[in-house]
Amino acid sequence: MSTCPPMTTPTTTSKVFVYGSLRSTDVLHAILQRTPICAKGSLASPAYKRVCVRDAPYPAVIRSSATTTSGGIVDGLLLRDITPNELELFDAFEDEYERIQVDVQIATTSTTETAFMYLWNQPTSELVDTPWDFEAFTSDTNLLTNYVNNSRLFREDYELQ
Repeated sequence: MSTCPPMTTPTTTSKVFVYGSLRSTDVLHAILQRTPICAKGSLASPAYKRVCVRDAPYPAVIRSSATTTSGGIVDGLLLRDITPNELELFDAFEDEYERIQVDVQIATTSTTETAFMYLWNQPTSELVDTPWDFEAFTSDTNLLTNYVNNSRLFREDYELQ
């Protein structure tokens, strides 16, 4: 399921571009306990590339210069109404990544919006230079169910801290 709720007027929120497992509304709901306002988009710069993380069901985005091949289109969702507490939760969830600002091109309007995104900040030796497939991730029922359950457990552990 990947239907986004309609746009409303958010207050004191951040925008976050997600490009991997967090594109699944099931995963988002497990972590945030709600489905944020979102729009389909892609990174507005070819300076980034999405690759697989070795032995993990989720991808990483790296700067294209970090590999020998050039970047490509990194598509995803722009989450528009992330609260400060949810941003801290994402920071903890994305602990192998660095939060940076990027420009996101919105698919329906071709306008560009600035948002946070999580960039891989671990050794590139942990990456596999092959494309990550969102459809394969969501169509593998066992994988998705386990990932959603682990995301719920992460949320529960986070709340206990």
